[in-house]
Amino acid sequence: MLLTDLILAVIGEHGSGGCRGRTRLQKLVYFLRKPMGVQVIYQPHYYGPYSAEVAGAVQSLVAEGLVNEASGPSSREGPFERILYTYTLECDGQALVAAWQSRMPHEAERLTNVYRELELASQGIDILAVASKIHHIVSRGPVRRDELIARAAGLGWDVDESEKEKAVDFLMRHHLVKEVSEPSC
Repeated sequence: MLLTDLILAVIGEHGSGGCRGRTRLQKLVYFLRKPMGVQVIYQPHYYGPYSAEVAGAVQSLVAEGLVNEASGPSSREGPFERILYTYTLECDGQALVAAWQSRMPHEAERLTNVYRELELASQGIDILAVASKIHHIVSRGPVRRDELIARAAGLGWDVDESEKEKAVDFLMRHHLVKEVSEPSC
């Protein structure tokens, strides 16, 4: 599967309402890339792991007329004006996703299943953002639960204790990490 196929499929999974938010799209691709066999490099960034490859591929899909990018004000509070980007498939993008689904039905089913698990478990972008931060840290090597917040701070990420616990539980429950160890005595 190509990165562009994965992005199109993720946007397609959102249906006519579209994928709401650049950060959400980045996090979904982050968690779906390995089960779908897509090689993408992610680096620490403000809201967790970020891939310039994903951002560039999305913009290419928009430029090619396969994806529509709409923007509007976000309802999120904060000191800065925020813009919410929504991505939907254009007719040609829908046709490409349908062709991929019929060519690769098992992969399409796997993507849909993993996507639905993420959607049900995450209940919004916040847990995906925190979980992707924790996953990025843990994927670099073994780490104890009590070290997670310190390592996150070292990357410029603010993660509080309750967010950490929810994110670790999310990652463990969905087998996205093998183990996050407890501190030893």
